[in-house]
Amino acid sequence: MAIVASRAEIGIKKTGSTVHVPDVPRAKLMFYLNCMCNVLDLNDPNMSRLTDYGNYWRLSAEEEGKLLLLCLMLSPDVLNGKCIFLDETGEMCGNVQNAFFELSAVQNRVLVTQDILIGNEQRHVKTIMFYKVSFIRNNYLEPMVALKPRIDALLGIQQGTSRAITYDTERSRLVNTSNYR
Repeated sequence: MAIVASRAEIGIKKTGSTVHVPDVPRAKLMFYLNCMCNVLDLNDPNMSRLTDYGNYWRLSAEEEGKLLLLCLMLSPDVLNGKCIFLDETGEMCGNVQNAFFELSAVQNRVLVTQDILIGNEQRHVKTIMFYKVSFIRNNYLEPMVALKPRIDALLGIQQGTSRAITYDTERSRLVNTSNYR
């Protein structure tokens, strides 16, 4: 079911807080996953280690693999326009890279999907996130590129395959390209 917010609600409540994320690809992906867990209301206790970006160094190789696979599954191009929304003008984000809002705080220009299918599970959207391209670049694209050899190993991609991940700001989506040698 989808709803269209036709007007701004009185008592708009912006949620979230400013955090410090270590400048390490693994930590940034853990932060990204933490943001997506917030939006999708994923409160699984098994996720706590995967989203504890302040202690990124504690992840085992197996947990890092789970982190990477979850980030691929919850990529921005899958969630954009459903529960996360590009806000390059800064109208909603202000001077930060991303901002969370309770569903009642949606302004009249946004169509919100209340339910989203992730894997085989249907999730109810209670919070949405607005983001600037810099958020996706810093916390998803660059870390995924930095960890590409690990991702390739997880996915069984053989050497000699060249893949690129870019972000199409005009269409607010990721673009994957593959060239085989």
